[in-house]
Amino acid sequence: MLVVSKILELYKGSSFPVKIQTNNGNTYILKMKGAGNGAKSLIQEFIVNRVGHLIGFPIPNVQPVLIPDEFPWTFGTDEFDDLVKKSFGINLALDYIENQRDKIEIELNSLNEELRNQVKAIDFFFKNFDRTIQSNNFLKDQTGKIWIIDHGSCEFLNDSLMKESKLLPSNHIYKSEPVQNDPYLIKILQFDFEPFIQEVPKSWLNEIGLQKNDLRLILRNRVQWILSAFSS
Repeated sequence: MLVVSKILELYKGSSFPVKIQTNNGNTYILKMKGAGNGAKSLIQEFIVNRVGHLIGFPIPNVQPVLIPDEFPWTFGTDEFDDLVKKSFGINLALDYIENQRDKIEIELNSLNEELRNQVKAIDFFFKNFDRTIQSNNFLKDQTGKIWIIDHGSCEFLNDSLMKESKLLPSNHIYKSEPVQNDPYLIKILQFDFEPFIQEVPKSWLNEIGLQKNDLRLILRNRVQWILSAFSS
């Protein structure tokens, strides 16, 4: 497992993302379990990013990373230092995008059809309530490539929210566009989630009172509900 060796830079954001260096010498973005909704957010981001990345979406890959108990936590503000102390143990590392620029000004309707379909598919399946006009959660790298980021607020662990509608959330940037025949949604429906369910750290699941079989059933039920809803 990766181990945090150095904190390089703090970023703005409700989840307190941090640029880090790990024991393999590489750079990642760290998201800590002490922030926001804790382990629930890490599980959601882990599964969404792993699925999207492996299918081929422009979504950063992720993996667990350890903040050791003896890690020197005095770095930023008192609030941040307290957050690090609360996050000793297994957290989440996202691949670092070189020369990244967030909060980019883009014309949403100008995104190519492939990217739009990928966004709609991943956000619909995993019920992302946090891709809005005010916060579109896109990132652009030095080549101009746009990345789809920030999936800790997806609500696929909340089964009641999963079954509300055949549409994207009402605040979504593409709320008025259909998803039924989205080719990338079909790829998600056909995806084998099992390898990534097995990779979810047990400590995260314990923190929110779930087991791996619960994740398995939630995802299986979501697939079955979508197939049934769109076949009628």
